[in-house]
Amino acid sequence: TVQIKASENPLAEISRQSFVQKAEPVQAESGGFAVRIFSENHIGERLFRLAVEKGWVITEMQAERQNLESVFRELTGSNEGGK
Repeated sequence: TVQIKASENPLAEISRQSFVQKAEPVQAESGGFAVRIFSENHIGERLFRLAVEKGWVITEMQAERQNLESVFRELTGSNEGGK
């Protein structure tokens, strides 16, 4: 998830990038825009370069990883953890 201060919503521009599989808006915590980005690769450097090119300010960037068990739970709606 990345928090960005920008004059316009960066979602469409981020979605067009070759290193992004999927991007979706999320609730921004402190103004600006927040985008959850899905990618198989580390995207920090490429996202930073895009932000500089577009004049955006990245105020927060947090990597979130899912393991196979959490993906299974999300897909099946199971929160019991094996019970």
